[in-house]
Amino acid sequence: MPHRRSDADGSCSPSSGSRSSQLCRGAAPASGAGEVPEVPSAETGGSPEQAAVAVPKGPPSQRLRRCVHLWFQIQRSLRNPAIGQPGAGASLYCDMSDGGGWTVVQRRIDGSELFNRSWTEYKNGFGDKSGAGEFWFGNENLHYLTDQGNYSVRIILGDFEGSQSYAEYNNFRLGPEQSDYRLSFGAYSGTAGDALSGNYQVGVSGWASHQGAKFSTYDRDNDNYAGGKCAQEDKGGWWFNRCHSAHLNGLYYPSGPYSAVTDDGVVWVTWRGWWYSLKTTVMKLRPADFKEDPLSDLNYV
Repeated sequence: MPHRRSDADGSCSPSSGSRSSQLCRGAAPASGAGEVPEVPSAETGGSPEQAAVAVPKGPPSQRLRRCVHLWFQIQRSLRNPAIGQPGAGASLYCDMSDGGGWTVVQRRIDGSELFNRSWTEYKNGFGDKSGAGEFWFGNENLHYLTDQGNYSVRIILGDFEGSQSYAEYNNFRLGPEQSDYRLSFGAYSGTAGDALSGNYQVGVSGWASHQGAKFSTYDRDNDNYAGGKCAQEDKGGWWFNRCHSAHLNGLYYPSGPYSAVTDDGVVWVTWRGWWYSLKTTVMKLRPADFKEDPLSDLNYV
């Protein structure tokens, strides 16, 4: 049973080595509480602008940039975005909304896929990458992709009341497996609140920040929680500190608010708090300097 501490004023100040958030049961921090923000055209349930792409074989860095190249080709040809032949290579889920050029790397929509997986499964990826279901792209693929330069991640969140919100970070990067896929990221923008950095409340970043966190799974513990194992308790692989302010690979609950021994749901604390499990999540990446092709303008001559 994790050690927990909750101050009378609702703030959370765990002692050294203790688990972070377990009894911080108040509403989400003010930066996200009560808001119904708009999301710029992102769709969590799939759209005609999204397609599974059979990517030709080649070095990982070339394969994983195909979503950007694909976007340019779509705009030029205005044809079906599915290029290549089935089985030709790795399947990518390319998202052409929000300006296009995104590679989708995580998707939760209905709880149909188990996310409490082993280190090897998270390394290689799992689930339905066609875009019809839930999946994890794979930590090795994420490392290859983000090692190429400055990539931005956009995280689209949806609740059971029909609201959506988003968070975006530049310089999103995973280290190699030798670093346990250590996470780093840059500046935040968006409407969901900055859960990853832990800067939403004074004095909590020491346990709440995911900056520099190593990836953990139930069979490989790399977190900073001396009293237990975050991935085991929170039922999914993630970049845990002690333990989290964001956990998009947690246990899927079918109705939002939940009660459990630990905050093991699909959580983005700065939007809906620790004790609300989100309905939909999408994580997608593209180069930070991505610019739309001029030929995307139908009036271009």
